[in-house]
Amino acid sequence: MSRHLTGADVRAALRRGAAVEQLLGTRLDEGDRVLSWIRIHVDQRGRYSVSEFQVFDDDTDSISDVYEFEPFDPDQPYGACREFDVAEDALGYAVSLGASLEKFVNDGLIDDEYRDLRKAL
Repeated sequence: MSRHLTGADVRAALRRGAAVEQLLGTRLDEGDRVLSWIRIHVDQRGRYSVSEFQVFDDDTDSISDVYEFEPFDPDQPYGACREFDVAEDALGYAVSLGASLEKFVNDGLIDDEYRDLRKAL
């Protein structure tokens, strides 16, 4: 069973008010590896929030909770966030950031994605 959601599953999760996340990958910045991922959730007003997180990859096998990693930009400890009235606009924005509609996971599984990435590095 795959942990990745289909595009239809992503839309259904958002309609239910569930969050979805996707690991975008890593990049090097002045010798430091920076991990990026996005999270889409529905806020209390019914708007779709897309948060883009960039954190320093601590390069350790003992920590795999990406929410505990140090933010790349200390002025955005909770990521850069944009809000949308319509789920399709939020998904379109996520794709513009590098996301794939077929690579989202349910909330709470981003750490599994990170562990798989670490194994591949």
